[in-house]
Amino acid sequence: MTAIKSKHIGVLSVFAVALMLAVCVSPMVFTEDSDAATGDGTIYLRPGDTYTWTPTFNIDASRVSLTVNAGTSTTPGTFSSSSTAGGVTASVANKTVSISVADNTSASTIYVKVKATTTSGVSQTATATITVKVIVPTISFSDVNTYQGGSVNAVPSINGASIDGKTVTYTATGLPSGLSVNATNGKVTGTVSSSAQAKTYNVKVTGTIATDPTQTFSGSFDIVVASAMSLNTIGTQYTAQGTAKDISLTGTNTTSGTTWSITSSAVSGITMSTATGTSGKITVASSVAAGTYTIDYKAVNPTSGQQVSNSVTVVVGNVAINSVTATGGVGGTVSAGAITLYAVQGTAAEFTVSAASNPSAANLGLTLSKTGTNADKVALSGQKISTATTLAAGTYSFTLTETQASTGATASVSVTLIVDPVFDFSNSVTSGSLSVKGAGN
Repeated sequence: MTAIKSKHIGVLSVFAVALMLAVCVSPMVFTEDSDAATGDGTIYLRPGDTYTWTPTFNIDASRVSLTVNAGTSTTPGTFSSSSTAGGVTASVANKTVSISVADNTSASTIYVKVKATTTSGVSQTATATITVKVIVPTISFSDVNTYQGGSVNAVPSINGASIDGKTVTYTATGLPSGLSVNATNGKVTGTVSSSAQAKTYNVKVTGTIATDPTQTFSGSFDIVVASAMSLNTIGTQYTAQGTAKDISLTGTNTTSGTTWSITSSAVSGITMSTATGTSGKITVASSVAAGTYTIDYKAVNPTSGQQVSNSVTVVVGNVAINSVTATGGVGGTVSAGAITLYAVQGTAAEFTVSAASNPSAANLGLTLSKTGTNADKVALSGQKISTATTLAAGTYSFTLTETQASTGATASVSVTLIVDPVFDFSNSVTSGSLSVKGAGN
């Protein structure tokens, strides 16, 4: 877009003075003003700009005519009503000098000579040099993906803004709350407010150069703010050794592209079986040994870059019945999944089951149950089995099953319960022999 500049800028007032002095002195012809070589009279224009300058005179302006010359050197060339060099065109109309820069002009320095001529019988001339620096400053950013609560460090690519030591000040519009622009270097940084609206923000960063005239340049880019992601807390998960288990991982604002991974030390047999999607899945294989495992995992939104972490405790349990102790009877050690217990008819017996639980029973709880043809011949209370005094002598079979309450792990043992009869001894011993009268005699 063409910018029309029509004010008198301070540096060009030097030339106005020079011209007024020149046209008032007769009959000498003045050469270029000595201040031009020192950098006075420099203007900074961008491609597409037009700058106008109307000098003033202390004599009748109708007696003064202006001509210009544009070139890459301070050496005067041919003066005319219009002159072009390096894409810069200087022209004169109605005592006003116009300096225009073509839209496709590259950065360059052009010297515009302005010549004032008066007619008072003798030609009087004075020249002034305007240094035109064509500047093409640019600023650009890559689009940014972030999230509510996410940090941003957007560094711009800036070219052509460092001009003769002029100060550049950067401002920005359209930023989400929590972000700001560095006025010195144009960086957009900060932490997006957790309350910022999740949407695409079109941000414009503008650099203002303290040139004469002041020049601005800008670049726009998008900051895409996604809704903050969080993970749902999962309670302790239980399974029995030998039984596979799937654990679903869920969250808020997870997307179909969210990636899930286990971050803790690998446990053989525990894997992230679903690694992409709105939810993840951890699978505990049947081969995982009994024990308690803490599995750390994370979910990553690959677009916004947000990472959130959580953990889940997995308990893999097993249980075994090792032995049975007895009061009023005889217990023993379990061998090959079986045990034989002994009681005496007419005597109440109590058997206590000793079970091994991994992890400990204190955390997981154990329950004992009985099944089988003769299971009704005994009573259960907690981990104890008891027989009644009325139980007839004989052999009874049933199965005891120990269950780990939390994990569902079980262990079973086949029980043979032998209830012996009460022996009945005779009151006499004859001929060196002992007569024993038992229940079957």
